[in-house]
Amino acid sequence: MLHCIDDRATNNTSITEEADTNDSCRTKTLFMDLLKPIYQQWHLRKLLILAKEDVPCDRETNHDLDQRQVKRRSLKLTDIICFYYYMLRIFSSLNPSIGPLPILNMLSFTPGFLVDLWGTLEISIFGQTGQKSQEPEHVKQLAGSSSGEQISSTRQRRNTKDTPKKWANVLHKITGKSNDADDTNLSDSLTSENSNDDALILWDIETMRQGSEGIGKDVMHMLHLFCAIYGHLLLVLDDIEFYEKQIPFTLEQQRKIASALNTFVYNSFLQNSGSGNKPLIDVTVRCLNLLYERDSRHRFCPSSLWLSPARTGRIPIAAAARAHEAAFASLVGTTSGIPTRSSVLTTVPHVYPFEERVQMFREFIELDKASRRANGEVSGPGPGSIEIVIRRVNVAS
Repeated sequence: MLHCIDDRATNNTSITEEADTNDSCRTKTLFMDLLKPIYQQWHLRKLLILAKEDVPCDRETNHDLDQRQVKRRSLKLTDIICFYYYMLRIFSSLNPSIGPLPILNMLSFTPGFLVDLWGTLEISIFGQTGQKSQEPEHVKQLAGSSSGEQISSTRQRRNTKDTPKKWANVLHKITGKSNDADDTNLSDSLTSENSNDDALILWDIETMRQGSEGIGKDVMHMLHLFCAIYGHLLLVLDDIEFYEKQIPFTLEQQRKIASALNTFVYNSFLQNSGSGNKPLIDVTVRCLNLLYERDSRHRFCPSSLWLSPARTGRIPIAAAARAHEAAFASLVGTTSGIPTRSSVLTTVPHVYPFEERVQMFREFIELDKASRRANGEVSGPGPGSIEIVIRRVNVAS
């Protein structure tokens, strides 16, 4: 009898949960239908026209019916940015399958919106004078030799009819050699720039040195929306648009964006920002990594830009390796994902010079050997070890 009662109670509970789930799905679907105009371009264009024409709008300052006050003020671009920031979060909750994808598609491909958004954010980060300031001439020359000019020269070389020279270039590329003097000059310029303290200071953006703890709410909304949109656009933006046509930003603007995000992300990890800022840090990290990957494929930033945030407070190599190992061990089995100081190595390792990263790798090996010795495992050549020989001069063997 008790078994029958338990089974009946279980069945009733499952039926109730299923009904609640169905009601929740219907409610979410209803809300998505009501919010459909929000991810239409005509809706955004209408809001932008209202903001441009300085049209006054009514705004309630208190939602209490007895104390409700209505103020009239002009609609601004920052209001539109704040609106779509919250819409991104609402769509992520209401539509778990595709999340805010409809809004991101619309915002990414609405002409001029992303540029206007960066213009407003740029003033907040660099100020009016910083927005109009020009890069040093050597930075522009470096960027020019490493970006659009190289693409154009490559395209011209491809169109020439000098077949032997073309095949010679292919052979040089396969063997890892290069006859291109520009590449050599670029490498030398990047190395010299890397050692220049002034260049390191140039790319360490002062307003971002406190990470997510040091920016206001309005800047947080703008930064979150910008990184979400631009990170989405970078997935489909090809190199011709990025380097030659320079759409939607010039290469100088791209360097400003990269330096601001690089400084922000590094210092957010350094400050051990809490879980409340995790959504913002996630989108900034994603956008920053996409820019760094593009720079790794085809250089448009000097090396000093990526190294600048950690120029003074960089964790020592051995300490960084041990902190990373300890953090990795403590995070096994957890999904908190809260940014920590040790996350720098896994998320933005480019803030460390390549030589230091190699030393960290060797430190990881030493830590692994010590751990195996402590567990009684044999380290060094033995029956269970595999000898690996690396021949860097050979393409394949």
